[in-house]
Amino acid sequence: MADEPGRQRLKERLREVRAELILNVAEEVFEERGYHETTMDEIAARCGIAKGTLYQHFPGGKDELITALFARHLEHFARAVALAHSAASTARGRLKYILEYVYLERSGLHARLLQLLTYGGDLRQTLTESLGPRLKQISAAIRALLEQGQQSGEFRATLSTDLLLQTFMHLLLFNKYQPVLEREHLSPECLVEQVAQIFFDGIASDTPGEERI
Repeated sequence: MADEPGRQRLKERLREVRAELILNVAEEVFEERGYHETTMDEIAARCGIAKGTLYQHFPGGKDELITALFARHLEHFARAVALAHSAASTARGRLKYILEYVYLERSGLHARLLQLLTYGGDLRQTLTESLGPRLKQISAAIRALLEQGQQSGEFRATLSTDLLLQTFMHLLLFNKYQPVLEREHLSPECLVEQVAQIFFDGIASDTPGEERI
């Protein structure tokens, strides 16, 4: 039939739209309840679909959903890393742009998803196998920024680039700083400024002390 290709494309498009809706709802539930407390029943109920329909889209269940969400956020993050080159003219400015993206724009689920990589067990293995290659590409791009800073004299060339990279990547786990925000009554903007200052300038005082180690 002449209309069959058109109907097939429409069917596929509707399936894509529904899958996107499911991911959006799942993101809300994961952000509210965390990974372990989230259930497929609640996601299906909030979507207004049967649980069987939910499994038709994501047969791997909760792990497949969290992997799809991680992949989506990872691509957002990859674009932010790429945009950092045009956002600032220095390595420091570009790295700070990445921090601001995570702390000010993607401070919720993005940080929780990144933290999942620090968990043990099957979930970490699933995420690593599925998304590890993409994460390595992003890490390589951030490493290149650090190397540029070392070559230009912005950062100490004697410091291990691998150590700088690991330290910076840990700074992206925004949720670890949530208690500090609440206890110190800091705004996210103030927090990112202080974290950037610690990473780039260290914690030594500008005022000479009585003793130096």
